[in-house]
Amino acid sequence: MVTFGEWLEAELKERGWRQADLARAAGLYRQTINRVVRDERQRPDDETLQAIAKALGYDAEYVYRQAKRLPKKKNPEERPLIQMFIEVAWELPDDELEELRGLALLKQEKLHRLSLSQ
Repeated sequence: MVTFGEWLEAELKERGWRQADLARAAGLYRQTINRVVRDERQRPDDETLQAIAKALGYDAEYVYRQAKRLPKKKNPEERPLIQMFIEVAWELPDDELEELRGLALLKQEKLHRLSLSQ
């Protein structure tokens, strides 16, 4: 698995940029970029990620995913499974649909707690 620092270093190399170039474009200290590239900052803060995204011309969401701060997007091949869940939900009586909603909320809370602990 590629770390965020490795991904960022490859981005810089592909653009022919030095760390100082990114720091200047992002309005960050070169030392900050250096620590991110060397993965000394295991979890770059929001301000740093947003500045890097803007400097590289990427959506912040894309950079957050590279930094493992957001879950990967679902694979399009998984769509039929999601569609199946929707179709089943339409057939459920109201009380069972509410039960399914409760389970979904529990899963959402669990994912949120996991993301905060990382």
